[in-house]
Amino acid sequence: GQIDDVVKQIGRSVDFFGSRQLGESRSMTAANGMDARLANSVNYESPKLGPVMITANYGMSNSAVESTGSNLTAYAIGVQANFSGVYVGAAYKSRDIDIGTTTDQATAYRVSASYTMGPFKVGGLYQNVTDDTPAGTAADIDLNVYGIGASFKIGSGTIKGQYYSAGESMVNTDNGATLMAIGYDHALSKTTTVFVTYAQIEND
Repeated sequence: GQIDDVVKQIGRSVDFFGSRQLGESRSMTAANGMDARLANSVNYESPKLGPVMITANYGMSNSAVESTGSNLTAYAIGVQANFSGVYVGAAYKSRDIDIGTTTDQATAYRVSASYTMGPFKVGGLYQNVTDDTPAGTAADIDLNVYGIGASFKIGSGTIKGQYYSAGESMVNTDNGATLMAIGYDHALSKTTTVFVTYAQIEND
């Protein structure tokens, strides 16, 4: 099937703006297909080992969305744990894409954590993506991303905000960026929520 792999799940666990609002963390973390869904995939989730769950994913012959490549394949493995309000996740992903007669490989590891106490939640994420001399470039990619966010529930509403920073991806470049987002969600029912969001991305 087509699923969110464990790397994406770990990012979503601490993204206070989800996948349908301005300010979502993928603006900073999706480099080199690390937040892309896996199609034609085989997936395994372990039984819960106390508070711990292990996940493995393998995607075959995906249609590439990067550059002019094709035949994107990827695998990911990760572990997630929940301990009475504390969440911790860590995962590794490798993806290959055929570009002409060569195969370009990128790898990433991502860790995230959150703590919930009553109406208050705080979370953070770190990610590193490397791509050794990708096609069309003259240097290796080594990109670090950091993020932190928090939310506070008041009745049927939630005030929230998050900040992410992506460093320069290559030596002697100036292509980093920062994301800042603040917002308010209001639950009208169990199935309906209205929200307002302000988000800003600043590129170096």
